[in-house]
Amino acid sequence: MGGILEKIAWLTRRWNYSFSLLDLSFHDHYSSWGFRLFSFTSLRTYSLLRFHFRLPNMTDVRKFTVDEWDIFFLYNFLFKQYDDLSDRKMWGSRLNRIERVKLAILNKIFK
Repeated sequence: MGGILEKIAWLTRRWNYSFSLLDLSFHDHYSSWGFRLFSFTSLRTYSLLRFHFRLPNMTDVRKFTVDEWDIFFLYNFLFKQYDDLSDRKMWGSRLNRIERVKLAILNKIFK
């Protein structure tokens, strides 16, 4: 039995996955409040619904701040598009009208 468990441990040594059905944070070590519903973590965190925020405390947080959000696993997809479009604009590539509108909307979301 020990040999089988050692073999399983050896074959799965590089797996770094986690799953959480519900995670609630009430003023955790980052002074953050929030929740995660049905989240899966591989290299990035994907959540069905995630919202973490910090309340103003007049010392290091001056205003209401949203730290993390995700709706229907879209955050990473939208951020990749934002990153690609902003890099292309920064390096002088010409964006067409649809890409400029998309970049303006994504700027509002991520800024």
